[in-house]
Amino acid sequence: MRILLVVYDSGMYIHWFPMSLAYIASVLKRKGYKVEIYNQDKFHFPEEHLTEYLENHEFDVVGVTN
Repeated sequence: MRILLVVYDSGMYIHWFPMSLAYIASVLKRKGYKVEIYNQDKFHFPEEHLTEYLENHEFDVVGVTN
């Protein structure tokens, strides 16, 4: 199962990676899931970039945090 975890853009210039998401990714990886993290907050990608990423990659589950 492929899982995408998205760090949504908060609009701030100081980036803090959400530790809760790192914990979730760690547990999922240990259980054998393929996990990717799309960090929109760090790079401030526009919404179209995420839409294009989702269209070009197939995931079974997408989780979003802010």
